[in-house]
Amino acid sequence: MAFTSAWAVGSVDAPALIERAVHRGEIWTAAFAPDGRHLATVGEDGLLAVTDPRDGATATVSEGSIGVAWLGADGLLSVDRDGAMRRWTSDASGRWRAGRALPHGADPYGVLAAPGGDWAVSYGAGPRARL
Repeated sequence: MAFTSAWAVGSVDAPALIERAVHRGEIWTAAFAPDGRHLATVGEDGLLAVTDPRDGATATVSEGSIGVAWLGADGLLSVDRDGAMRRWTSDASGRWRAGRALPHGADPYGVLAAPGGDWAVSYGAGPRARL
């Protein structure tokens, strides 16, 4: 099991605030929401999970992801094993819902979003990045 740990970085000797076994296997990528209230992780198991670093509560978003990026505090982008990039939003109950899937193509590696959330790029095998 791979562990997700959240640390208070205000001092050098800060203890881990939370440590949760979230993924089976390695964690491939992690990203904090812009407001710092959530941590999204993707592991080799394909699980996209969102963890609240204050209390360790974890929600499963997807089970076929490769990479993740935040779009604002309540939106995620994932690139998935099926070659699609998906936008996810959370509803009032905290459940994550997939929006429109955009084609990336074969072998995506990851996704990045511009700080304002107006642009995103997926990248992977081959000579092209897709905006």
